Order: sequence, then C-alpha cells, then structure tokens
Amino acid sequence: MITRREHSFPAIFLISLSSFSLLLFSGCQEVAGFKAKALCSNIFNSDRDLESIERDELTILLGLQDSMATNISYTEKKVETQFFFSQATAIHRDGLGATLLHQMTEEELLEQVIPDLTPFPEGQELLPWPTGDVIDYDIPPEIDVDGLSEAVDFAFEEPIPGERNRRTRAVVVVYDGLIIAEIKRICSSY
Repeated sequence: MITRREHSFPAIFLISLSSFSLLLFSGCQEVAGFKAKALCSNIFNSDRDLESIERDELTILLGLQDSMATNISYTEKKVETQFFFSQATAIHRDGLGATLLHQMTEEELLEQVIPDLTPFPEGQELLPWPTGDVIDYDIPPEIDVDGLSEAVDFAFEEPIPGERNRRTRAVVVVYDGLIIAEIKRICSSY
C-alpha cells in the first residue's frame, strides 16, 4: 500500500527543482545584464579600454565574467553577452547613454524619439547650482575643514590588503543646499 507521504515526495521534489531553475535563470540573466551594461557604459560613455573595465569594474562578478561569451560592436555601439542560457544586450545612444534591453527589442528601442536634451533654463551656465552650473566653493565657517578633508581622503583610501577595494572615483559634499567639496581622482584606467 502506497502512503500519502510517498506521493508527496515527487511533488515536493518537482516544486523544489522548478524553484531552483527559476532562481538560476534569474541569476544568470542578472549577471549577463550587469556585464553587458557595464561594458557598454564604460566603453561608449567613458571611452575606456576593455582590459581596464575587466580589471576595475567586473571583478565584482567573482570570475563569472570569464565564462561569458561577449560580443562588442564598436560600429553599432552595442554589447551582447551570454551566460549559460541567458542573453543580454546593451545599446549606447548618443546623449542618452547605455540602455540594457528588457522587454523590448533593439528595433523598438532605436525607434524611440529622443527628446530635446537642451538644458533648461537657458543661460544655465550663469545660474548658481543646483539650478545652474555655477558652483561657489566658499566653505561656511561652521564647517570643520580638517574633518571634511579627512572624510574625503578616507573615501579615496583603499583598505588594507585582503579587504575589498572601495574604488572611489568622485565625492561631492553638499551642505545646506550648496556644494562645499567636489573631488575627482582619476584612476589609471581613464
């Protein structure tokens, strides 16, 4: 005589297998998408070379990036990746940056009307931030300048060997609606 317990094992096994498969597919899709978008943004937005991107940006994938098929089209400004059975495509459009295709085709993306990207309001270069581009770096007297400098320096310091790198590239400090510090440190890969 077969008991209910014996009938439930195959059902539980199939549900578990289905859940694992869905999780695996989702994870593969995310990894493929991350690599496609990271490469597309860094190559076509920042004009970086592939070696520096793999060294500085893709190490977060813990070696998985090496097992992915990757196709970079410099003429179409497009990156395609495949990780096991998951594929991802990212396309660069001038003025808009890189877009990871999701629930639309490449043709649908490229047919989109690009909005007028003229800065608003006119004369923005003469207006103070945040409305415009003029930044007054006068630090208010209540700000501890040494403490601010230490905090910014700390953001750029790499931890002791063996710990995960921070890879900070820029820091902007806003106080009371004003930018009081803006530091960019260019790394060797730019």
